[in-house]
Amino acid sequence: LARLVNDPFGPEAALDEDALDELVTVAVRMMDNVVDASRFPPQVKLQVEVENGIQGPPQAVAVTPDATVALVGAPTRYDHAANKLLMDSFVQVVDLHASPPAVSRLEIGSHPQGIAIDRSGKLALVACVDGSVVVLGIDGNRVTLADTLKIGQKRLAGVSFTHDARHALVALRDEQGVAVLNVADGHVTDSGVRLSSGVAPYTVDVSSDGKWAVVSDVGLAGLPGYAGTLAGDADAITLIDVSHEPFRA
Repeated sequence: LARLVNDPFGPEAALDEDALDELVTVAVRMMDNVVDASRFPPQVKLQVEVENGIQGPPQAVAVTPDATVALVGAPTRYDHAANKLLMDSFVQVVDLHASPPAVSRLEIGSHPQGIAIDRSGKLALVACVDGSVVVLGIDGNRVTLADTLKIGQKRLAGVSFTHDARHALVALRDEQGVAVLNVADGHVTDSGVRLSSGVAPYTVDVSSDGKWAVVSDVGLAGLPGYAGTLAGDADAITLIDVSHEPFRA
């Protein structure tokens, strides 16, 4: 988007709206690659046409461990006539075993941000902009809405399961910190535990050894309606020890 700003540091800096319109038209309907990451370098195996946007967290897509199903977040669109951002409230379900891969929509009631699938491939969590976490059940290529858990009043962002699948971590982007969820026998509940993070926590991931969770914090610029003047605001990273309980940031 920075490349679409004319005279970016001058007195007449302005967004090239014509160029933005052209970019959005292409970006919201594009080909997503399915990559074989079992080898290096990774290889593109196939391309699936899904709806996509030009903004949003990089964790808005997840694939089951057996590569049967992919879940992709809905795009955002800008309505110039109404002068507002439109956020669709569905998850795209991609049946990767179909030939060609089939794409369907599952309405979840709010705009998705982060998406995570547990190691069993039977449970998925979707963090949403209304402060809810949507729980999805996965049975083969069938995905169903199982529950909705309200853990905040404002935007959530990234979500990730711990490797033992007993907990999940959710970034509370606007309310700050990381929420810890309990997971048992397919049921998800809010533990009430909140972990400290940097300002505006965004994405969450767990290390390959299962001992650490990493949270990217996008800083003051990531807060809605921040009125201050920022001069090269620096992002931060929060490390959380998830090797034993209680977790510690």
